[in-house]
Amino acid sequence: MATLVSLIASGRYLDLKRLLEKYSTSSLLVEWKKLKPLERLVVFKLLTVPKALEFYSQVDESDKYFLFCGLGTQSIAPILENLSDRERGLFVEIPKNFADDMLAALKERA
Repeated sequence: MATLVSLIASGRYLDLKRLLEKYSTSSLLVEWKKLKPLERLVVFKLLTVPKALEFYSQVDESDKYFLFCGLGTQSIAPILENLSDRERGLFVEIPKNFADDMLAALKERA
């Protein structure tokens, strides 16, 4: 099975998205620790919104802050730069109401 890192490195984002759909949140948390910051943002933005929010609820506080700060698509601009519109469409933009929930969760812990 291809690894998350190899799929990102080869630009196989559709395959990566399909693989992520099969991952449990706990399995993804294990793999998460092996990823570089940009790779983490790519993975997070390829998750479905419900899975992204479930995942967000389970990461530690520093990763919550990192993910919240990286919500905008500009955070993965180097990845999106050379992709077709169809490929860009694979990456999920978290809806504002969920972003608000993410911020509220951060504030609760502060």
